[in-house]
Amino acid sequence: PAPRWLAPMVAAGRAGSLGPAPLLCLARAVSAIARLSLGPLLPLLSIDLPIDIYHKGQLLSSFSTGYLLTQVGGGWFADRFGAKLVITISLVLTGLLLCLAPLVADGEGVDGLCMLYFVMGFANGPLFPACSVMLRDVPLRARSQASAVVDAGGTLGGCLATALCPWLASLVDWRRLY
Repeated sequence: PAPRWLAPMVAAGRAGSLGPAPLLCLARAVSAIARLSLGPLLPLLSIDLPIDIYHKGQLLSSFSTGYLLTQVGGGWFADRFGAKLVITISLVLTGLLLCLAPLVADGEGVDGLCMLYFVMGFANGPLFPACSVMLRDVPLRARSQASAVVDAGGTLGGCLATALCPWLASLVDWRRLY
C-alpha cells in the first residue's frame, strides 16, 4: 500500500482526474534531458571539439536564451491554436534538432552547436506554458496535484540527464547518445 501522504494522489490518479498530467510529466522530462544533458556531456565534447571557456559559456546559455524568447508567445499560441498542437510541435522539433547535433558539431563546430541549442531552446520555450493550458481541464480539486506531477518531470529529466548521460556517452560516444 501507498504511504498515507501519497494516498490522495494515488486516488486521484485512479479516478483519472489527473488528466494528461502523467503524459505531460514525460514531455517535461524529455525537455529537461535535452536542456540539461549538455553540461555533463561538455567534458566529452571538449575532447573532440576545440571549446574555449568563452564558447563553453555561450553553449551552456544558448538553450536558455532561445527558451526565454518564446515562453510568453508559447502560451498565446497554446491558447489560440491548442496546447496539444504546440506541445507536439515543440517536442518533434526538439527531437529533430537533437538528432542533428552531432552533424552540426562536426560540420559547423562550436558556433553551429550554439546556434542549434539556441533554436532548440526557441522550439522548447512554448512547452511549459502549453502544459499549463492543458491542465485547465483537470478538475479543480486535483489541479495542484496534476501540476506537481507535470513539474516533477523537469526534475526527473534533470536527474536522468546529469546521472545517466555522461555514463551512457562514455559507453557509446556522445554522438550516438544524441
